[in-house]
Parts: sequence; structure tokens; C-alpha cells
Amino acid sequence: MTVPLAKRGENKFSVEVFDKRGDTVFLEDNMIIITKTFANVGALLAAHSIGVEIKERLGSEVSRFDYLVREGDTLPAKGQKKFRAAQKIRAGSSDSINIKLYQGEIEDIIEDNLCIGVLKISGEDFDFGTIIEGAEIICDYTIDDAGTVKLEVDIPSIGDSFYGNFYSRQEAQVNFDKASDKLNRDGKTLLERIRNIGSAIDGDDYEKLRQAGEIASTAINADQSTTDREELKHIEQDLQAANKTLAEIRERNKFAIRRDDLNGWRNYYETHLKKFAKPNEIEQLENLFDRAETLIERDDSAFEDAVKEIVSFSYGIVIRDDEFIIDSFNSLMKDPDDFDDRESFYRLAQAGKNAIAQKDYTELRRIVGALYSISRRTGDELLTANIIKA
Repeated sequence: MTVPLAKRGENKFSVEVFDKRGDTVFLEDNMIIITKTFANVGALLAAHSIGVEIKERLGSEVSRFDYLVREGDTLPAKGQKKFRAAQKIRAGSSDSINIKLYQGEIEDIIEDNLCIGVLKISGEDFDFGTIIEGAEIICDYTIDDAGTVKLEVDIPSIGDSFYGNFYSRQEAQVNFDKASDKLNRDGKTLLERIRNIGSAIDGDDYEKLRQAGEIASTAINADQSTTDREELKHIEQDLQAANKTLAEIRERNKFAIRRDDLNGWRNYYETHLKKFAKPNEIEQLENLFDRAETLIERDDSAFEDAVKEIVSFSYGIVIRDDEFIIDSFNSLMKDPDDFDDRESFYRLAQAGKNAIAQKDYTELRRIVGALYSISRRTGDELLTANIIKA
């Protein structure tokens, strides 16, 4: 609860506790003393880093952090950041500039941090003008000692300002009453990432990967009905630590992981994808592979962008494979909890089974697309960050 600190120095509060019958419970020490100090006696430090997700450059799919405060910085804090729009937003349109705030320090996969909110500036929020690609975005921010983040965003090209308030949550304030489903999903995601890089890692880092895998398995098996809230909280904290460890391992072994990733895609292309590709697609893919090869040793995100282009291009080919679309449907059927709209999920599930029975794979492709469109995502996480550093 919140209590007033009426004076500098010691503020004393007495505590009374009652049992379910209303009887007083004896406390050996029923006094709480909170000392109110002057700001210059001891500064309050940020418990977590807070940053804005930005794209590395125009046209890039890779995100980076631009920190407002780092863990250990003095609070309150304020400052100004300048960004540029990465896409055009016309007045009256449903498109938007999305300024996404995260709490944490995992830089290579921003989504592994805690999303604390998005300031969405939609075309519906202004009547005239256009936010052109590259338009200046001036962001003034303040972060108080309670963790409240306030943004005032000015966009000179449309002569308008926008505001947002967000709160950086502490671990003790996370609601663990319905946490096991999220822990199960996060554990699966972590384990999949560990498997994807495991063959490129050795030595001490491999042992750390193994330990992270144990944490992931514990999270996958977490059960709300048999695990108390305190244990769920510990599992959630262990997952956060494991994701941070994984990010450090990826950074230390970046080039080896890139090599392994590219080899994996080359092998998939040669053994499976190539037989479904048209001659011009084969030429395009081989050019994409050659380009990615030249980017492995670079320190920027050009390699990751090249691989995402390979993945996107490959999907347009492999979707022609009936077995692939059946496997995609069956994979979606394994996790009904990934869908909030259960009525639509079960309707599409039955329609998909009928399509498979009738060997109507064109219809099955439509159904798989519809299932992906209703899979569970929070509104904030669904929005794509689309600003770059000025």
C-alpha cells in the first residue's frame, strides 16, 4: 500500500494483522520506519534499462536498442532523442508510426525483453499532411523515480505533438496468478533457439547452453495447478536470465552461428526446396545465398537482413508443397492455447481436417493463413517498430 511521508527523516507506521476470524495476530515487531531523505544524500538508481526499439537503417528488418536509461543510472532522468520515420504515413490512413518501449538489455532479439508499451501515432490521429519516409521525430522523455516513462513526441512535418505515459514494472509486481501458460510458451521458444545454435557452439558456452535448456524445460513443464506463485516467479526470473545468457553466447559466437545458419538453409534448399522452384527462382535464390556468404564477417546486421530475404523468398516456394502445408496445419493444431478466439480456432480446425480429407490443398492453404492471422499476440507486440536513429 502507499503511505504518506509527512516529514524529512523517520516516518513511523504501526502494523496490525488479523486472521480470517478477525482476531489479532501477534507481531513481535509491528513498527515500520521509512526514512525520507534529501535527493543529494543518496540518489535513486534505475533498476532496469529502458530503451526504444529502432530499425538499424531504412529498409532493414533488424532492430536495435536506443536506451533512455541504463540499469544503475540516476533517477529521475530526462532528455531528448531524435528519430526518423521509416515509412510514409498519410493523414486519415490506418498506418502508424510505432515507438515501442522495452525494459531489459537483450539487444539482438528485442522481443525477449519486457515490452512496457507503444506510442502509436496513426494517420487517423491527424487531419492534414503526410509523415514522409525520413521525417524528423523529436522525442522528449522523462522517467521518474517510480518508473513512470512520459513521452512527448513532436513531428515538425505535420506540426503536431503526441503524448504517452508508460510504466516500467518491477518483477514483484508481475501478476503470476495466470503465468504458467506464458511460461510454457516462452520455454518452448527458448528451447527452439538453443537447438538452432547448438551445433555451432562448443566449450564453456555449450555447457551454458545446456543449463539454459534445463531452465527452458522447467518452464515448459510449469503447471499452474501444482506450482505455487513463488516458484512460478523464480521460473520466470530464470527464463529472463537464460535469455540474457543466450544473447551473450550469440554475440560471442556470432560468425560461427551465421555460418551454421547459412549452411542449414543451403542444405534445406538443395535437399527439399530446389525441386519446387522455377528456373528463375533457382537463380535468384543462389544469388541471395552468394550475397549472404559475403556478409558473414560484417559487424552490422546486413547478414541477418539477407537471411530474412532468403527465408521470405523460400516460403513463397515451399508453400507449393502439399506436405509442407499439411505439416504447418498439424503444427498449429498442437497448441490451441495460442489462440484467444477459440470459436474461430475450432471452426478453422474442423475446416482444415475436412480439406485434408478431401485433398483440397488450395483451401488448406487459405485456412492455414487464417489460423496464423488469429494466433495469440498482444496488441503492443503485434505492432512493428518503424523508426530509425536520426
